[in-house]
Amino acid sequence: MGRFGDAWRSYVPPTTRGGTGETPPTAPPRGPRPRKYRNEPIVQDGLAFDSTLEADTWRDLQLRQAAGEIRDLGRQRSFPLVVNGDEICVYRADFVWYDGDRLVVADAKGLATREFKFKAKLFRALMGFEITILKKR
Repeated sequence: MGRFGDAWRSYVPPTTRGGTGETPPTAPPRGPRPRKYRNEPIVQDGLAFDSTLEADTWRDLQLRQAAGEIRDLGRQRSFPLVVNGDEICVYRADFVWYDGDRLVVADAKGLATREFKFKAKLFRALMGFEITILKKR
């Protein structure tokens, strides 16, 4: 016999105490948790964006492309960041375009996270130019 003898045999789980077999009342379900950085995902023109800032920036860039100021506008382009043959991480740019002959890689940011700052520094060291950060006006 163990320390508790046969006492464990008479144990009644909390869900069935009182002999009714009913489960105890539970708390009402909560709504969805708020997003960590309070950004609101949005669908605009059939495209999904992580925030209204990103959607508005896309619309502005499309207008600039239509006016001929920029060309080859794109979204969500991935850049593998490789050091000595090892892929350290992948940076996914919100937007890329050409301004004349210069490639512009841009991110719409309300808040620059520690992860973004690391990837931006690594990107600059490997690619030789900086990521353009687009903020709210």
